[in-house]
Amino acid sequence: MVETSAQVAILLEEPDWRGLADRIDAEPSFTTAVAIFEVTLSLSKHTALTPTQAHAAVMALADKLDIEIRPVTPSMIALAA
Repeated sequence: MVETSAQVAILLEEPDWRGLADRIDAEPSFTTAVAIFEVTLSLSKHTALTPTQAHAAVMALADKLDIEIRPVTPSMIALAA
């Protein structure tokens, strides 16, 4: 699962963001709709992007790295522990 923090790091081009992006791109990956929301909020908070622009950037990243977006399901709760 591609966590919120990993997506934010890539979008903000934090140290080693390219290596992180390469690792995500190298294998099948997924994130959740909630994480997409969180990344969008974080990106709009830390940049001059509006929420709509930030969301577009997040979706473009998911498309570029072939990150599948899944709904949150009860079975995923165990992943949060």
